[in-house]
Amino acid sequence: MFNVLLRAFFMFIMVFFLVRLMGKRQVGELQPYEFVITMMTADLATIPLSDLSLPLVWGIIGILVLSFCQLLISVLSLKSARMRKFFCGRACVLIEHGVIQENELAHLRYNLNDLLEQLRTKDVFDISTVNYAILETNGELSVLLNKENMPPSCDELEVQASPTEMSITLISDGRTITDNLVKAQKEDKWLEKHIKNAGFASPSEVLLAQYIPGQQIFLQGRMPKGRSCVLKVKD
Repeated sequence: MFNVLLRAFFMFIMVFFLVRLMGKRQVGELQPYEFVITMMTADLATIPLSDLSLPLVWGIIGILVLSFCQLLISVLSLKSARMRKFFCGRACVLIEHGVIQENELAHLRYNLNDLLEQLRTKDVFDISTVNYAILETNGELSVLLNKENMPPSCDELEVQASPTEMSITLISDGRTITDNLVKAQKEDKWLEKHIKNAGFASPSEVLLAQYIPGQQIFLQGRMPKGRSCVLKVKD
């Protein structure tokens, strides 16, 4: 039993090392070579756990080799456009000026149903509104609508937009995040005042509190008082 636990621990460390090396990507954002390395790593990690007669070092060496391949390909892709095209492929235009590019679809073995499904995930239900649709190297579809179908900008509406600020989480699951409170340049008394104004007795009754500097503070209560409110703030 101890042997299995020890092997599982070392395999976890090695796989974790490789995943950290690959960066913070979701599965749908992986390049083809990264996806292959991920699949092979999963297989190599399970072999020493399923067969205790095999030396643990075999699995470790295999994962180290994959880590080296990942690092080498990343460096080559960064330094050379040809290598980047070879390992990652190229982006393909599937729709240009509202016209579906059949040759590209055939080359990619990408049928119309796939294209329409991807467009619907982008909230596009009418191809005539699409100016460009580009299939990226990670399989994601980027869509550029015609100008007349784009949402109007503030300049076009001739209105002045409010400055955009990132919200700061002050309370999470009933606990005050002191570092974020300092970042917001606020004190506990200021937060407690707004909590009481919202009808909560203490931070422990608040599930989430997010503050947008100079604009508002959002508070969501914990169950059974799962109500929420938005308080306007100027200080």
